[in-house]
Amino acid sequence: MTSPALHSTQLMSSWNSFVDEIMADTVATPSPVVTDTAGASSSSFRLFTCQEVCQIILFSPVKSRSLDPFSAFLICEYVDLLTPYIAAIVNASFIQLPDTTKRAIVSPCLKKPGLDTTNLANFRPVSSLSFLSEVVEKAVARQLTDHLFNHKLLPCRQSAYQLHLSMETAMLRVLSDALTAANSRRVTLLGILDMSAAFDCVEHSLLLERLEKNLGLAEVVLRWLKSFLSDRT
Repeated sequence: MTSPALHSTQLMSSWNSFVDEIMADTVATPSPVVTDTAGASSSSFRLFTCQEVCQIILFSPVKSRSLDPFSAFLICEYVDLLTPYIAAIVNASFIQLPDTTKRAIVSPCLKKPGLDTTNLANFRPVSSLSFLSEVVEKAVARQLTDHLFNHKLLPCRQSAYQLHLSMETAMLRVLSDALTAANSRRVTLLGILDMSAAFDCVEHSLLLERLEKNLGLAEVVLRWLKSFLSDRT
């Protein structure tokens, strides 16, 4: 729990300052040149069926969310009755993303149990979205993932966010390469980079440019992602 001595404005200022300091270190760095390498494009979303939306709902964690008008448990309990209405909302959001799906409750969470609760640096922000927001995000993510996999647009050795690949497979690959090199009497040097607040420091304009030129996202899909990244509260 947060110490009563801390105020929400203090926490927000601390988090913003942390990211601003990291961004300031690279402010003079020239922006990378993004070339057009996409071999396929995706310019629109297909409509989701009730069965697909129902599957997303049933596989979503049932937990209380402050922004939900009623419990997610009720949605799962009456999923057969509510799915047609939720599917209509999901499909409509592909054209125009409602502002309500871009609103989150941000709460402070201790990075590790037992840390000093009076030290702002020991807290990290955790955003809680509404249940419907998460359903919409998963519907879009499923379509984007299908586009990336079907056209082989992701690096073949990227372990994150790929089916059947994980940290375990990445470590096995590194170990295999090191053992293979050792058998050939070669030296292996391993460089590991840990980036602070990596996702918080993503430059949105650069991200959108790469999504367009490297992954082939265009028109409706690109506009949706731009809206998704804008005017969040």
